[in-house]
Amino acid sequence: MSGASRHYTPSIKATTRYSPYADGSHIRDNNHSILGGYIQGINPIHQHFGSGMAIHMLVLVGIGLRVAFIRDFSYSAIGASLLIGGIGMQWTILCNGFISSADGNIYIDIHSIIHGEVSSIAVSVSHGAVLGLVSPLQVLGLTLLHIPIHILSDLLSSRVLKAVDMGGSVSFHLFSAVFGVAVSVVLRINAKESSSKLNFTKTSQLVAYLGSAYLVAFLPSVWASRLIGDDLHRATINVVLATFSASVMAFPASSIAHSRRKFSISDIQCGLVSGFVAVGAVANVMIQPYGALLLGGFGSASCIFARHSIRTYLKSRFGVHDVSCAGVSHGVGGLVGGLAGAVMALVAAENGLYGNSVYQLYPAMSPVAGSDELAEVKKNLIVKAGDGRSPLSQFSYQLLHLIVTTCVAAAGGTVTGLLLRLPFLENLTQDDLFSDSRFWQCPARPPTAHHKRHRLGIFSHGAFVANSNGLSTTYHSIEPPSL
Repeated sequence: MSGASRHYTPSIKATTRYSPYADGSHIRDNNHSILGGYIQGINPIHQHFGSGMAIHMLVLVGIGLRVAFIRDFSYSAIGASLLIGGIGMQWTILCNGFISSADGNIYIDIHSIIHGEVSSIAVSVSHGAVLGLVSPLQVLGLTLLHIPIHILSDLLSSRVLKAVDMGGSVSFHLFSAVFGVAVSVVLRINAKESSSKLNFTKTSQLVAYLGSAYLVAFLPSVWASRLIGDDLHRATINVVLATFSASVMAFPASSIAHSRRKFSISDIQCGLVSGFVAVGAVANVMIQPYGALLLGGFGSASCIFARHSIRTYLKSRFGVHDVSCAGVSHGVGGLVGGLAGAVMALVAAENGLYGNSVYQLYPAMSPVAGSDELAEVKKNLIVKAGDGRSPLSQFSYQLLHLIVTTCVAAAGGTVTGLLLRLPFLENLTQDDLFSDSRFWQCPARPPTAHHKRHRLGIFSHGAFVANSNGLSTTYHSIEPPSL
């Protein structure tokens, strides 16, 4: 048996090193291409550098901005995002290496870097459900436990169920949302006495919106690095149409959801993210332009209505605070996207919709190895042998993918929450919740609006606005933005 085909049991002794395309000492990087060396122009970094740096900036900047909306908790929120990004990326590379290493070495290239940073973003989504309620040690524990469970769930869906979820609506967004909510349910932290610390300003909400917009604009770089040709072109069109449809639909939905029929910037963010998430699972398939518009708009509206019903119920019944609305914006969007993915698999064999290229979009539907049908297809298109699934069978597996991912996330989140309740990790008091003061050096707060409010004898948790004569006041309820 050759060394290339020999299987090695993953070991902690495995070493990390550059992949051959990045290793200056590799023999193929020290010979001209005519003499057997690599053609440097086709090095993967040329194709994926832009995507990699977009994801890198999203981890460093975008995710932190999205959760920096609580005035007294902004340092902790941004710090947790950076901690999750740094630990998560490295831990993902190691976990993937332990699982798939063929020779005892873990090779690092641009693909493993992108995968690692994307996994850290998934952890940040889960962290949004317990934002302000966990200590830095608990954030570290959440990261270390979330990633291997997420990897195993993804492998189960992609290799066993062979479900198709290009944009990760289910495997990324729904998994992370359910995982985070499950952790919050188990922790069941009573933060009623700390609710007065949930102070939001116009500036902080606008900063959070910029973070959400950054996510929607640059997260498609993940799957863009895996698509080419008409698939990439179609996916780009679908995502842009769905995103702007979501933004438009968010306005009437927000107005309807509020008794005063006014818009909420928190609803707009929540709807925008959810509509974007909803189209991810079917971004590269033939949903047609009107389908992208309908899917984005429906994902946005359903998320906003769920935000004012499901989120309130979870808080009162299970103690799930989820101040960043991660469970709703990513969970509802992921559910809608997963159902859309199942429906599109059911109609995949419709005449004229794809032709033979359907086997590239749904590899498990490709004819089995050695069949005459596969030989006929290969006359016009390069495809791999599949399982010969029918559209109805693929539809069933897509639904099973949705159910299994939800169950794995709920179970994993429950176990993680139990472990995070260990005494040496759970050491926050009521005064520490939603506050930077326990772990960060904070500048002194200038006595401005707070003192003015008390000088006028006005006490309220709402925002204070004085008219031109300084006598009458108007109160506006400020809601937290969504992650």
